[in-house]
Amino acid sequence: MKLRYRLALIVFLPLLLVLTYQVGAYQSVIGQVAAQDAAIAQLNSEILDINAVQQATMDVGNARDDAILALISGDSKGAAEQLRMLEGFEQVRLDAMAQMEKDEAGAAVDEEKKNLQERMKADVLKSDASDAEFGKKLKLLAQEPDEAKRRVGIVDAIETYDNAVDPVNSDLMNGMQARAKKVTGEIAGRQAEIAREKEEGLRLLYIVAITSIVIFGVVILSIDATVNAPVRNITDSVRKITKGDFDVSIRRVTITELEDLGESLNRVLASFKLAVLRAGMTREDMGIGEALKAKEEAENRYRALYESSADALMTIEPPDWKFTAGNQAAVRLYGVKDEQELTALGPWDVSPEFQPDGKRSSDMAKKMIEKAMKEGSSFFEWTHRKYRGESFPSTVLLTRVKIGGKDVVQATVRDISERKRAEEELLRSKTLTQAALDAVTDIFYVFELGGNFKLWNRKLKEVSEYSDRELATMNPRNLLSGKDLELMLVGIAKAVKEGSGVVRANLTTKSGKRIPYEFTGAVVKDADGKMIGMAGSGRKI
Repeated sequence: MKLRYRLALIVFLPLLLVLTYQVGAYQSVIGQVAAQDAAIAQLNSEILDINAVQQATMDVGNARDDAILALISGDSKGAAEQLRMLEGFEQVRLDAMAQMEKDEAGAAVDEEKKNLQERMKADVLKSDASDAEFGKKLKLLAQEPDEAKRRVGIVDAIETYDNAVDPVNSDLMNGMQARAKKVTGEIAGRQAEIAREKEEGLRLLYIVAITSIVIFGVVILSIDATVNAPVRNITDSVRKITKGDFDVSIRRVTITELEDLGESLNRVLASFKLAVLRAGMTREDMGIGEALKAKEEAENRYRALYESSADALMTIEPPDWKFTAGNQAAVRLYGVKDEQELTALGPWDVSPEFQPDGKRSSDMAKKMIEKAMKEGSSFFEWTHRKYRGESFPSTVLLTRVKIGGKDVVQATVRDISERKRAEEELLRSKTLTQAALDAVTDIFYVFELGGNFKLWNRKLKEVSEYSDRELATMNPRNLLSGKDLELMLVGIAKAVKEGSGVVRANLTTKSGKRIPYEFTGAVVKDADGKMIGMAGSGRKI
């Protein structure tokens, strides 16, 4: 069977079956949860409608009681206002009943709910009729001038109203409370059902995950048996042939492409062996031994240089750019246990979180690696850190190299702690020397023979009116002119011949002023006794 067809069957068919099962299971769970959510929303809407009717019924009763109190107290105007409010609350209750019927339109038929709504509607109509009749009586009583008759009339009207309305309102409120309790219980039940369905969905996910892992393991084993094992056999056989071992035979496989390749290699091997036998050649005659020996010697030389290098040498490979190899110098430099521990790290793991310039080490390391991959190399200073230890300065050379047909980066790292300490010591010494020279009240300077000033104190800068940058490009001849310059040149020649000399001449400032000075000069020599310049001082006279 063709390799691509076999791989397709091994990999895609099981995954397709798992995916189909997973999609179906999810759709089922999602559909069930959506149906339960819709039912809960409908029940919540019913609860709100029942509460609205209950609230309107209580508002009607309160308005009625307030009207009665106002009438008893003789406040006819207040009683009339409360009766208007009562009529308004009755309308609100009717509107709430209409909204309940509207919300229930299209919902599933529930006989108990239907009976409740019809009973509620009938009770509301009875209550409204009684309220209307009661309101008329109260309005008439409000016009009664005799207070005693008005009170007796109010009592009779209340008794008649209560006998007619109280049973109706009680039946209405009891029915709504019973329905609300039942609906609340149904909501709780549906919420529990949603929780169970979600739990079932999670259980299905676990099953799918475990099934996928099992199928993936079976696929890997199948690929290894189907593809990797024959490829390893062919690779091992070719490796033996390159070492001069022709007594090999490539086993037959069932994959068409690999089978064709194996048969082709067997035919080439058979032809080659026949040619060798006819010619009576040996491995040495064909140069295989010498080639293998030269290759081995080259590898040994590289390994010796790699291991004996005083610099840390590592390789870094994409995509995660971690260390993939390192010599013993690298192991010592970073303070890790061995090469295996080193290759578990990346450059940022052996660096502080931030470099001295404030930039994050992980970001800068990746930029330097990208530069080396793009330009071929990158050299820079870097602050490293021993693994779980102190930081130290270093130089890093990143070079793009090809290993096994793949572009990787070779890193050469050198600890420059000693050099940095020497530079700091030199800087401190130079700073101290300069401070001492600046404390001298006379002019002081050092210049190369035939060259510019190399060192001077603050007094020379103040007197000459030249800046440090300007003096760095000047020599003693630039500070004198005419006969004064001739005298200075004679004095320098004498100092070169005799080791020191004194001359009096006028120093010309930047602004053109001429100031008389007595200059003393002495020869400066290096460690080998070779004259390299002159040091001089000048005192104003």
